[in-house]
Amino acid sequence: MKYIKIPEEKISITNKQQFNGLTYLEILKKVDESEIASYELLQRLRNTGKYKFLKNFWVFVPNPDKKSKKDGYVARFFAGSGGAVLNCYRNPEDANPSGGVFLIKELK
Repeated sequence: MKYIKIPEEKISITNKQQFNGLTYLEILKKVDESEIASYELLQRLRNTGKYKFLKNFWVFVPNPDKKSKKDGYVARFFAGSGGAVLNCYRNPEDANPSGGVFLIKELK
């Protein structure tokens, strides 16, 4: 797994989605939610235009919607050439072969 340093964010991020095809619950058995890139971070990085691997993707992200999280839903974030969509009302048992997560680590 390769990480790219993002000094302005004080993190490194995987250059490819990880755990594609798993449900969010399955992913959380492998990593802590704090290691998963948020949609705010992904959108910020995508908007710089510097990170070409963030051109088109459909990933799980930590749910920013507290009510949806409390009700047991998960969030998915899609970004493509036509725009970006955050969907906070996904079934946590849904899986998609093209979906996964971008993992992050704090820079030391």
